[in-house]
Amino acid sequence: MSAAVMPSRKTLSRPQTLADFEQLAAKRLPKDYYNYVAGAAGDESDFAYCRRYLDSLRLVHRVLRGSHTIDAQCSILGSTYTHPFMIAPSAYLGSACKRGDTAMALAAKEFGTVFTVSTLASEEIGAVARASKADLWQQLYIYKDREITRDLVRRSQEAGCKALVLTVDQPAVGIRYRDRKSGFTSPRDFRLPNVLSAAAMARRGNTSASVGKFLSEQRNATLTWKDVEWLRSISPLPVLLKGILSREDAGLAVQSGVAGIIVSNHGGRQLDALVSPVAMLSSIRAAVGKDTLILVDGGIRSGTDVIRCISLGANAVLLARPLVWGLAVAGTAGALRILNILAEELKNSMAILGVSRLSELGPQYLFNPQIRLDSGYAAAPSAIWL
Repeated sequence: MSAAVMPSRKTLSRPQTLADFEQLAAKRLPKDYYNYVAGAAGDESDFAYCRRYLDSLRLVHRVLRGSHTIDAQCSILGSTYTHPFMIAPSAYLGSACKRGDTAMALAAKEFGTVFTVSTLASEEIGAVARASKADLWQQLYIYKDREITRDLVRRSQEAGCKALVLTVDQPAVGIRYRDRKSGFTSPRDFRLPNVLSAAAMARRGNTSASVGKFLSEQRNATLTWKDVEWLRSISPLPVLLKGILSREDAGLAVQSGVAGIIVSNHGGRQLDALVSPVAMLSSIRAAVGKDTLILVDGGIRSGTDVIRCISLGANAVLLARPLVWGLAVAGTAGALRILNILAEELKNSMAILGVSRLSELGPQYLFNPQIRLDSGYAAAPSAIWL
């Protein structure tokens, strides 16, 4: 097993924050892969914008509320998890550490959360499930050749996955200048284990160029809500739609019968000018009602960020890049350390805010003098200072 999966105590004693982990990961990862993970579309202004929005949401605490025990549990699709953050799909985790997808799944298992396995995982879904026994969701696309998608859905069911996550915001790949400059397409030895059999990949040449060509050929830019209906028809697994940003699409998603939505702008990797997902939360919650499952991602880097998202209407959040940094630094232990940092920050913040349970959070704990929040919580106008 690689040193990345079996870290020394010194390796994990140095980084104390998520930013510390990224600094270490930048030194350890292949430069082109680090840039692939860290980069985004266009001028890459999205992350700074998302951070400005999150940072503008200041918190208001309550005091003298008596002693209480902090309970950060959340219920997602009928399962209870210790904290309201799940692991988002990330491609090519085998470049972060040896058997990166299994390493991430093991961290999810030990912490008590969900790992969403990417279609572009470095390991086949069944192998990850057998090695980790973790709660897994499978991220997927509906390719032009639907039998590819159908086969992955079948294997996901056989592996015990608890949900399917359909990415809906990639009719075209965003223009990523950083990847163009580095020449990154996919890792040199990547074989599409969740998409094509080893034999089928061998026939295509087993090169990063052939992987890119295949994915380009299969990308389907003509998807409609009827394709969501088709996916739901071929599997009993609940379907989540990842990439919702507007209240109109959120409403259509609920009408389509999906189990929930993930409010996301693809980590800024599609279009640099897109709105912050967090900025749309209250509007989307107002559009779909209190019972619809809403997850969100986009620039979340602390326990207080998690509180901000839940106060605006999310049930839980998804995290990707920080966990890749954790894998790069110390494999499973590094990813687990990231999750534990967030857990400590979340519970500490809840205690200081005077909140015992996540269900108590709401817009009354937010103050934003500069950015007008959406009117989704107009029933309690005094809760937000405009």
